[in-house]
Amino acid sequence: MWLRAIERVAYIRDFGDFIEKKLSDHEPGDNATPEAIRKWNKTRFLALNYIEGSIPLQLENIIVGAGYDLRSNNPYDLMGIVAKTVGDMTVSRQIGYISRLMNLKRADHNTLRDYLIEITSIRQAWDKMKPDGDTLIMWKALDNLEKSHKPGIAHLLNDLDQGSLTWKNFVLTLNRLAAREEQSSATKNRPNFYRT
Repeated sequence: MWLRAIERVAYIRDFGDFIEKKLSDHEPGDNATPEAIRKWNKTRFLALNYIEGSIPLQLENIIVGAGYDLRSNNPYDLMGIVAKTVGDMTVSRQIGYISRLMNLKRADHNTLRDYLIEITSIRQAWDKMKPDGDTLIMWKALDNLEKSHKPGIAHLLNDLDQGSLTWKNFVLTLNRLAAREEQSSATKNRPNFYRT
């Protein structure tokens, strides 16, 4: 997502060459006018400032630790090291999300809605990394619910076994069950003003 945002701004602000090509591939030639050189440098620094300004401090520290020189004036090099660093982090994040998913328990959440929010947040983070993980996520989530919500999820388990369960149907069904749970809880906790 970050890379796409940088690419869009690069297109709008016309500094795409500075993130897509080495500086030597497009720097002004020996016959360039001082105005052309000034414009080229201004665009280069605009690209560099935009990229640097969009990097979170935590990531900046990792990038510097990976060898990036903060005195560098090369947007292409910065984009390259960010892409490599984020790519390396993605593998460790995948492992982290798998661990988070495997340790996910319905009992650790006050409500089914909280559980659904946790599942959805894991899926959103997983989806940004682009592995095909819906089946794994749905399997683990339903496995945790099998004892407490078996009648409500029986058709989901069957669809999952058949390979026809979609993420949309999964979320909609759990959302309906969460709404029923909330309604039931609200009814139980409602004060009875008509007691004698």
